[in-house]
Amino acid sequence: ELGISKDSYRFIINTSAKAGQTVFHMHAHLLGGEEMGWPEA
Repeated sequence: ELGISKDSYRFIINTSAKAGQTVFHMHAHLLGGEEMGWPEA
């Protein structure tokens, strides 16, 4: 219904200056809907 895969998703939380924030807060993303892998080294 939402387009999120039932067997593959990624939940990402970013916070603090190294995440590019100037006002610190929790920032979350739920990524899904396609096969995910790691970038080539």
